[in-house]
Amino acid sequence: MFWTSASPTFAQDLEALQKLQRRAAKTSLKFLGVCVDGDVVQVKSFIAERKITWPQILFTEPAQQGWNSPIATYYGLIE
Repeated sequence: MFWTSASPTFAQDLEALQKLQRRAAKTSLKFLGVCVDGDVVQVKSFIAERKITWPQILFTEPAQQGWNSPIATYYGLIE
């Protein structure tokens, strides 16, 4: 899933996503986050505070952060 900590929708849906992930742990369904935020420190803090446990793809090179993420670009996402 693509997400940003600034999205009120993501924050609202996070509890439901975490419940789904716990239920899916007994299956072959896996979660993978692609964060399109630009501040790595802020994102890591957000992940820790919200206890997000699934793997995240977060680019540390400034030119590849935010909506310039190679993955977001590949899939044609725009801000």
